[in-house]
Amino acid sequence: MPSSGLSRSRGFSGARLAVSDRKEDYHFKRWANEVKQRDHHTCQICGRRGVELNSHHMNSWNAFPEERYDVENGVSLCVFHHEDFHRKYGHGNNTRAQYEEYEQIASAMIRAAEFNCEVERKARQSCKLIEAHQEFAAQIIEDLDRKDGYEVGV
Repeated sequence: MPSSGLSRSRGFSGARLAVSDRKEDYHFKRWANEVKQRDHHTCQICGRRGVELNSHHMNSWNAFPEERYDVENGVSLCVFHHEDFHRKYGHGNNTRAQYEEYEQIASAMIRAAEFNCEVERKARQSCKLIEAHQEFAAQIIEDLDRKDGYEVGV
């Protein structure tokens, strides 16, 4: 019996659709848009908005056909984090546990980077404060030297 276009396009026949085929699949497009809307068009790793997003299947498209169009199986990721996830875990046969592990690691790295930026910002502020104190001290010494009749800069 020939398979109907509906079962293939909806992904329940077990047939694997290529990524390019998914882009033409109405159900996939709807799923991807619903995931992004639910996530307020924000990368769920870095919190960036206004960037290109991918709707990522936590349980992969190929291994979990029954979850292909389940919005709860999707998460919005910016292109960087989506590609980074697949560089680390490969394409296909991915699981929610892998995503959760990735989310933890990536979030910790972002927090560390933010902490480093904050430390650098405070260090710059401290340097400016030290410079201001040094300039102030030099001015006081100069003023005292003038008051005592010493020639400045000798």
